[in-house]
Amino acid sequence: MGIRSQSETALLTIANVTCRIGRRRALQIGAFALYPGQQWCIFGGNGAGKTLFGRLLGGRLPVADGEIVRAPDFDPHLQLVEVSFEEQQRLWEFDDRHDISEFQADAVDAGTTVRSLILGSENPDPVRQTRYRELVATLALQEVQEQGIRFLSSGQVRRAMLARALMGKADGRFRLLILDDPLESIDRESREPVRQLLARWMDDRSCVVQLCRRAGDILPGITHLALMQDLVLREQGELARVKAGRLFHQLTDIIPTVPVKLPESPMQHARLSADTNLIELRQVTASYANQIVLNRISWTMRSGQHTLIEGPNGCGKSTLLSLIDGENHKAYGQDVHLFGRRRGSGESVWDIKARFGVVSNELHNRYIRGWRVLE
Repeated sequence: MGIRSQSETALLTIANVTCRIGRRRALQIGAFALYPGQQWCIFGGNGAGKTLFGRLLGGRLPVADGEIVRAPDFDPHLQLVEVSFEEQQRLWEFDDRHDISEFQADAVDAGTTVRSLILGSENPDPVRQTRYRELVATLALQEVQEQGIRFLSSGQVRRAMLARALMGKADGRFRLLILDDPLESIDRESREPVRQLLARWMDDRSCVVQLCRRAGDILPGITHLALMQDLVLREQGELARVKAGRLFHQLTDIIPTVPVKLPESPMQHARLSADTNLIELRQVTASYANQIVLNRISWTMRSGQHTLIEGPNGCGKSTLLSLIDGENHKAYGQDVHLFGRRRGSGESVWDIKARFGVVSNELHNRYIRGWRVLE
């Protein structure tokens, strides 16, 4: 059990809980208690069970055996807020379902704006307005306040979700904040301000639970650490003690193995000559409504080159990728050449996609359920 804080009543207590995950797997939490003022990090690798544990804390995972006792004055449906990729998907899905742009004269429906996501629909009083301005400034959201979240980068949406969570906490609505990899998708320049902001908002009246897989991402202000492995809560306690233990070092010393050589592609393509450019953009522009994302970009990538495209959230990296991998229709009519052929000269979008392997948050967002690993 974690060390009990000065508060008399735990927000929730877990005793010998088992949650079935399919026919052969189960999440197992032997004993866990969460007291106001404790700031927890649930640590483990991919597939360790961290996100499932977060769902359990939020009352969103059916319990097959054991007991969860919540404080009489704690309602997770009203007093818990989550910042996670799943919640981000839910927000995107909500906006997609309610998109009425095809019925608008300008064919644009902003949907949920950053301002409405953070403040809600009510007119804020002067205190909330001041708090809102401070959060927006700290999280570098001033320029996108009136934009819909569907038009933002993943990192910008993540910062907006953090602002919403902290605004609700300041209003006294939230007592438990679950952060599932809160720094994921946030650009390098913004990470440290976000870390310090979250640390400043930790207090003795509420709890933060961070789900984390990298030791360097553990937030300042975290007081307790729980280690997950193979869907089992293995060890827990005060941060310094657990970090000094053998299991924590075992989890952080794991070196992933990767194949020396990738298998040959089953797709057969005509080989390109050595002097053929893989990608060539000439004075390409992309915009959404009145927002110019890419302005007269020219870029050439040749065979054998390996390119890093770097920049802050919202600078246009994902838009640039979508122009060349077949996802963005704005490439048509512009001077875009792919694999020696001008885009829009008779090829199908599937001909383009067949030459690309893509791993991205946007792809993850589109294919969110119903897929097996091999598919």
